[in-house]
Amino acid sequence: METREKKEAENIALLNEAETSDLLSGNSLLSPVIQHVNCWWMKDPNNKEDIRRLSEAVENMREIPGIIDIQFGPRVQAAWAGGTEPTFDYAFVVTFDSEESVVNYHPHPLHMKTIEITNEVSEKFYYFYFN
Repeated sequence: METREKKEAENIALLNEAETSDLLSGNSLLSPVIQHVNCWWMKDPNNKEDIRRLSEAVENMREIPGIIDIQFGPRVQAAWAGGTEPTFDYAFVVTFDSEESVVNYHPHPLHMKTIEITNEVSEKFYYFYFN
């Protein structure tokens, strides 16, 4: 069984390779706007300091060039909310203006800081991109 970190590294490498190839060839089939969704399962969902740190790191990512919008918050736990994954604690949706911005986002120091805090305060996280 592969470790989470190894699988995440492979996914990021594949994403970077595909995006870079598409950008260089001009053959991208993706729309210019890219959405990035991330869900966190917190080690302690009631730890206000951990939530504050994560929220602040996510908010600071607004300064990364190419990010149009960021929405961040807790999972809605009302009876009407439902959903197929009712166990995560927090999530964000980041909107990028282009594939190039997504490629540049990965190594950006503000993104790397968010990853550092994520690894400190969460049990696990899932993410994906769509357009």
